[in-house]
Amino acid sequence: MTFEDNKVIKFPKISIVIPVFNAISTIALCLESVQELNYPREKLEIIVVDNGSDDGSDKIAKKFGVQLFYETSIKSSYQARNRGVTNAGGELIAFTDSDCIVSSDWLINLIKSWDDKSIGCFAGEILSYNPKTLVEKFSDRSGILRHKWSLDCSYMPYTTTANTAYRKEVFDRVGLFNPQLFSGGDGDLSWRMQRETDLKIKFEPDAIVYHKHRTNIIGLYKQFKKYEYGQLLLRKLYPDLPVPTVNQRRYELLSSIYILIRTFPGNTVKYINKDIDAVTLSSPFFSFIKQLGIYSGRLSKMNNDA
Repeated sequence: MTFEDNKVIKFPKISIVIPVFNAISTIALCLESVQELNYPREKLEIIVVDNGSDDGSDKIAKKFGVQLFYETSIKSSYQARNRGVTNAGGELIAFTDSDCIVSSDWLINLIKSWDDKSIGCFAGEILSYNPKTLVEKFSDRSGILRHKWSLDCSYMPYTTTANTAYRKEVFDRVGLFNPQLFSGGDGDLSWRMQRETDLKIKFEPDAIVYHKHRTNIIGLYKQFKKYEYGQLLLRKLYPDLPVPTVNQRRYELLSSIYILIRTFPGNTVKYINKDIDAVTLSSPFFSFIKQLGIYSGRLSKMNNDA
């Protein structure tokens, strides 16, 4: 579908905000995909906010003719997004990340329900971009970052900024992202919108953004260590947020070790017989790396609080 085919909705002016920090390997792919969006050009502005890169990411962004801003006061992707929001002129402010590639119909599908004023946040699906390494393929099969997980959150639904758009009025009513949260700030904004207004989230599964997952076990470990630390920071803002205890996290880690040891011999035989592939064979090990990252994040937070 092209935007000329759409006879139903009014096309809002959209500002796309992309925070960048040392993304030289992905920023060009991201901006190329954004420039190929199937959306009226006069209704679109692209804002890139560099958060202190030292690898030349900003120089690449300049070549694409985007609006480029710098945020160096706070090293935080959320503060970088705030700089973008405050300089945005759109009725809708859409977010993606510098390691993401947007589909050509991303925005067209994201705003299908634009005329429904009860919706304050529009979210699309996040899929894997061309997974090649075993870690990337594991993340793909595990559905890491898929919105089905965050929108089914038992505490309160939330979206992630890899593929989310908010009406400008949401920021006017509930404020900007919390720059003190280096992880979990997207959840915080979603929750504030739902608690402080009558606006709701709308999920559009056809509005697809592709995410380049971590390529190695160190990246996977750091990813989940960061997530756990961020969840614990959110707990300070939301005391009723259910967070597993340190003993539960320790049990999860030990369970992942047990599963790895127990399944490895049988899975090795299955792999040799070509009954399973290398991703299935290695998945228990990568699950252990995830749990190790989570447990390390918990210990780091405890040490910092001590």
